[in-house]
Amino acid sequence: MVAKAQPRPNVNQWVPNWVEKIESGEGDLFFLAAPGGAEKTSFLNILLAKILRGKVFAIAVAFSGTAATLLDGRRTAHSVFKLTTESCP
Repeated sequence: MVAKAQPRPNVNQWVPNWVEKIESGEGDLFFLAAPGGAEKTSFLNILLAKILRGKVFAIAVAFSGTAATLLDGRRTAHSVFKLTTESCP
């Protein structure tokens, strides 16, 4: 069986929905998971630029150092939240 190819998501379609939820106070924690090439980093950098213009506080972190180098701010979750191996079960 061959899966039908899906069109790549357009970053400009995602941003307005998330900005609206953030500005309305609907959400306080967002998790973004998508396959490679889905423009996650571009989306996050655009989203952060838009919401940080207002009175919103946001922290963007990545789990790996490699991923963190692509984000504006370049921070890993373990460095921002002081996570250690003892923090994990």
